[in-house]
Amino acid sequence: MAGAHTTSRTEPVHQVPQWLFAFDPAGMTTFRSLALLVSHPQGANRAQQEIRSRRGSERQYMPYLRATMLECLRLWPTSPFILRESTAATDWETGTLPPNTSILIFTPFFHRDKERLPYADRFSPELWMTEQSAENWPLIPFSEGPAVCPGPIWFFCCPRR
Repeated sequence: MAGAHTTSRTEPVHQVPQWLFAFDPAGMTTFRSLALLVSHPQGANRAQQEIRSRRGSERQYMPYLRATMLECLRLWPTSPFILRESTAATDWETGTLPPNTSILIFTPFFHRDKERLPYADRFSPELWMTEQSAENWPLIPFSEGPAVCPGPIWFFCCPRR
């Protein structure tokens, strides 16, 4: 950690608890992703083809396997609740939420919204293989906000291309 590159936005030492937290969810997601592939033979075949096409000792980007793991996190989020705090007054049909109010967001509400998502309860890794804008992307597998989660970097090793 002492030799890690730092900027005004990074605190490498503060990442240690995040990495330790990720050990259990990483294992859960790995096994759940394998279960998805086993139960979807076409997906398993595609994953095997991707692995075979990228043999070698170097770490390589595997978009379908990455999409499978992200889809697993959509279906079974490892952080089912996200805590936020309002920064401004928000008007709702039933009243106004004042600024600085703590909010608890139930992640599966967005990930499995049957009214807005035709794929709400099915394995759809192709979702993660296309570009989406923030406005039409209701999924939050690693949370969002001013604090960037290190999960995607640590968990998937390679950036999306």
